[in-house]
Amino acid sequence: MEANFFRYLVPELHQKVQGQRVDKVYIPSATLWTIKFASHSHVLAVVDKKIGTLFWSPTRPPNPETPSGGAQWLRKRLRGRRLDSYVLDWPHRRVAWWVVPDGYWLMWDVCAGPTCLEALPDGFGASPAWPDSVEHAMDSQSWRHFPQLSPPLRSTLNSLSPDEAAAVLDRLATGVPDRFYCYYYPDGRAVALPWRLPEPLRTSVREVEADSAVEAARLEGEAALHSRLGAQRQGNREHKRARKKLERQLRHVHEDEHRLQEMIALAEDARFLQINLHRVDKDAKLDHVEGYDENGTWRRLALDPALNVQENMQRLFTKSRKGRRGIPHVRQRKEMLEQEYAALLHRSGEMDQQDRDDKQPSTTTVKRSVPRIPSRFQGVAAHAFRSSDGFLVLRGKNKKANHALLTKAARPFDLWLHTQGGPGAHVILVRDHQGQEVPQRSLDEAACLAALASHASQADKAEVMVALVRNVRPVKGAAPGQVRVDVVQQTLLVTVDAALEQQLRLDVPGAGTSSFAK
Repeated sequence: MEANFFRYLVPELHQKVQGQRVDKVYIPSATLWTIKFASHSHVLAVVDKKIGTLFWSPTRPPNPETPSGGAQWLRKRLRGRRLDSYVLDWPHRRVAWWVVPDGYWLMWDVCAGPTCLEALPDGFGASPAWPDSVEHAMDSQSWRHFPQLSPPLRSTLNSLSPDEAAAVLDRLATGVPDRFYCYYYPDGRAVALPWRLPEPLRTSVREVEADSAVEAARLEGEAALHSRLGAQRQGNREHKRARKKLERQLRHVHEDEHRLQEMIALAEDARFLQINLHRVDKDAKLDHVEGYDENGTWRRLALDPALNVQENMQRLFTKSRKGRRGIPHVRQRKEMLEQEYAALLHRSGEMDQQDRDDKQPSTTTVKRSVPRIPSRFQGVAAHAFRSSDGFLVLRGKNKKANHALLTKAARPFDLWLHTQGGPGAHVILVRDHQGQEVPQRSLDEAACLAALASHASQADKAEVMVALVRNVRPVKGAAPGQVRVDVVQQTLLVTVDAALEQQLRLDVPGAGTSSFAK
């Protein structure tokens, strides 16, 4: 909005808002403000250094369902109050209204938006000086000393003769125009002015006359509003495309993660074949094998009849190892995509609503498959986790579950973890075989899970013991969960990170509430 036009607009605008009770404040978009009065009329403002404007309107643009923080901030200070007198700092396109009955200033800056002040800045509202000659006004740096010499005014002066330019300056400095003009440019913007542009400057623009500054401001404001909302709609379309693309990528990466988890769980079938290999001809091509698993449960496993029994077992072990190698890379990719998704929502102002609705992309856009839990853990009340390297980690929910994990479900070469120096849950890190190495990252994660369910859950760091299950024995006659550790492999000092539970938890039916379901 041109500064000289702003000078004439505010007195007319004040006649409409003086004594009006403010109803609500809205921010339909990042730079668009709406003040609604009890009379169902509105003051709209586009806050922008180049196309900022302020105008009176009987209608308003659509508003978001939930007001933004900025809207709530100003609504709290204005709702139910009235705008009384005003002070105009028109060269800088600022106006301050006195808010009653509270008694403070609402300062509106066309370039920066609203501010509430107890006192106005020094020099606010002072009458500006004017250049002493046309030549001085037409100097390329004159605007630094005379901010009212706006770009449209300087262009006008440069296109007129010295006498005509002097007459324009004199009218602006001393008089009140009886006509106002709004000029529409090919790029879609509109500029309201208190003088008529010279003929050379009107060749490529459309001119509309207005009887009042309020009417001219409405024409300029509606054009700015249309341009801003059009850009917003285009931005919304681009945002939707980017969002759909990220959701599609997240859906695929979650599917990959679940597929790799299924591959890792194939090690249980491979061990079943390994246990029963002596009962069948390992070179025979069978469609199934029946036998007892390591928990003594009779089961039947379908095989690929194109391969012999030993080849089926080797293929299952190979797939499980491949899943373990691949899952860290998939999870790294998933974390990167989720960060991009969160940043996209934050830029569009959706993150707060997203959090309220609990609609994270990892749960809404992907239909999760149920992870496979080895059959020997069925019936044990334990929380299930999968480490970043693909290792299954079980944590007992109570004393009986701790005892069952150690004595019934865990194998001798699995790892047992417990927080040192106090009570806590028993944690089992499941291994495929005795010689399998566990990466340090998975050990630290399992140790952290143990610390989170122990006396050290509120500490910054915790010491956690690690031992082979074969070296941990229940104490006879003691309460369930009481054990004696013959050999401690190592003691880990880990950071207690509460977010790790949610990050590694497996979505298993009944997990977190009861025993695993078969």
